[in-house]
Amino acid sequence: MNRFVPLALAFVLALALPAAAGDKPKPDVSFSVAGETFTAQQNVRMTGDIDPATQPETVKIHTQRYKKKTDRWKTHDIRRTESDSSGAFSFRHAPLPKGKYRARAEVAETVDHLAGKNRWKKYTVRARRNH
Repeated sequence: MNRFVPLALAFVLALALPAAAGDKPKPDVSFSVAGETFTAQQNVRMTGDIDPATQPETVKIHTQRYKKKTDRWKTHDIRRTESDSSGAFSFRHAPLPKGKYRARAEVAETVDHLAGKNRWKKYTVRARRNH
């Protein structure tokens, strides 16, 4: 028997078998912005959920603003909020200046899961209404 056969067999088995039970899953981070258009005096409500989660954890909310002059997205701010033990979180962003924005939620690695984030959610802030 060739001496490389056991090594090749071990390699093939490692690829074919599912991951070990101790491996952490990638989290499912759901995130939404309550609306697509806001006025400059309105708070922007953002909610989401992390799965799996068994304990409260910190969630970073990244907000970027589109800069027409440079045709790029620039970081407006990064805020933090806490999820509950089921993974649910909500955040109310202070009123933003007029412009196009996008936001996403990001979570760090924990004992339950690896680090993860969701896709960008876009929204617009219109000029303030005068009454």
